[in-house]
Amino acid sequence: MRASRSRNVFLIGHYASFAGVGQLAAAFRQRPGWDPCLIVDRKDEGQEFWHEYGATYWPDIGFWERRRLRKRLLAADLTIVAGTCSLDLWSRIVLGDGDRRTTFDRLAFGRAIPKLERFCTEHRTAVAVTDSHLLREPEFWNDAYSRLAGLHVMAMPDLIPVIDRSDVAPYWPPVEITVAPDRAPGGSLRIGHSPSKPERRGQKGSDLIEATCADLGVELEIISGLSHQEAVKRKRGLDLFIDQVSDRLFESTRWHGGLGKSGLEALVNGSAVLTSGSPASTEPELAMPPVVWTNRKRFAGDLRELVRDPERVRLLGSAGRSWAEKNLDPNALIGLILRTTGCGE
Repeated sequence: MRASRSRNVFLIGHYASFAGVGQLAAAFRQRPGWDPCLIVDRKDEGQEFWHEYGATYWPDIGFWERRRLRKRLLAADLTIVAGTCSLDLWSRIVLGDGDRRTTFDRLAFGRAIPKLERFCTEHRTAVAVTDSHLLREPEFWNDAYSRLAGLHVMAMPDLIPVIDRSDVAPYWPPVEITVAPDRAPGGSLRIGHSPSKPERRGQKGSDLIEATCADLGVELEIISGLSHQEAVKRKRGLDLFIDQVSDRLFESTRWHGGLGKSGLEALVNGSAVLTSGSPASTEPELAMPPVVWTNRKRFAGDLRELVRDPERVRLLGSAGRSWAEKNLDPNALIGLILRTTGCGE
């Protein structure tokens, strides 16, 4: 009796950790019957980081390998595109374009859309939408998604109101579930904040966060300008993580959940999280994390209450860890993708 063939899954990311594509690739390798191929077009976290996920780096490969990759993509049972800007690289592979750019080009992607419309109806392809480009140009992206009707669109809950489609599946991006650090009872709280790049300080409300902590006499650890691995290591052991406090980010969504990758990593580490947002209208369809939602007006008061109640902070951290184990494990997202695309049939 002939053994059944492995099913091929093609994963495309801007870089290996973007929207958790590295963790997805690793998880697929652990699933019997699946043969994953991961390709990225940037390696911001350093070569070692993306290489550990077995990624192929697009700018380094030659003509014939690009052709082989395209054949593999066309024959794949499922393609997962991690991030809005990764659709550009996906389109270049689909169309056999030799362009080795590592930056997103909206005009180039826009010109490719007519050629991609039929592809989406004939190949199972899911995209995990991220906000960087969608929120800046929602009209362009809604037009793109309406034309790419066969594309299965997934989005974090705060982005769903921006996307003009009724079939968007809500999701949480996967985060590596490591052993949570032990925390000794009592003692002063360790509080941290992590603007990943200097230019993102305004986006995350870093000036407000630092000034408020100074006014309250609270020691704040700033984690910034480090590699991804170093930053994750520094965040371990924090009791309270302040993700972002910026209302202007979410004017177009009405509901806003300012919980980024850093906040999700903090939940995995068992840290309580304080961030901009409010309960989502997707509940109970998508389980929401047990974080403390705040805004710029309430932030000082919310932070003061948490600092005065260390036991509440530690209970929130424990609840967040339990939520993360259930909802952020890569296999949880793989199951959702297979159900959304019908590839689990």
